[in-house]
Amino acid sequence: MKRLAILGSTGSIGVNTLDIVRQFPEQFQVISLSAGLNIGLLREQILRFQPKIVSVLNREVAEVLQKTIAGRKIEVVYGVEGLIRVATHPEVNQVVSAIVGAVGLIPTLSAIKTGHCRRRGPYPHSFCHQNRKVHSLGQQRASGDGRKDRYGRSKKEWGSNPARG
Repeated sequence: MKRLAILGSTGSIGVNTLDIVRQFPEQFQVISLSAGLNIGLLREQILRFQPKIVSVLNREVAEVLQKTIAGRKIEVVYGVEGLIRVATHPEVNQVVSAIVGAVGLIPTLSAIKTGHCRRRGPYPHSFCHQNRKVHSLGQQRASGDGRKDRYGRSKKEWGSNPARG
């Protein structure tokens, strides 16, 4: 089962991710969510998916949200520190980073360092975390067994750029 942290759960990517979770509840569990100011939608998501921790934009929004979900055992955090806690929660094994702009960079990098993000798809900004090393797109895990990346380079040659000649 994939245990998810969804950064930006009230945006279009987050909402669509949660629709997939809703369709396949035996394959996914939502551990943590984050949102900015849309606490109405976040509250609905909390009631539906019962995450263990949620993060919002700032302290004032966190206090309002805490009042609307009173009586539930859900930790409410805020700010960049809150985003990092959502992305690096120990029960999470996969992170969906759907936050617009640079604010998502720090929690995403924190998740990569803990091993919660993996490269998915053909996008150049994708990350892959394998064996405690972060590789960029086009590189495969090599353990000295002669495997090469998609450019035909061995692990020792990864610093070279075939496009430059």
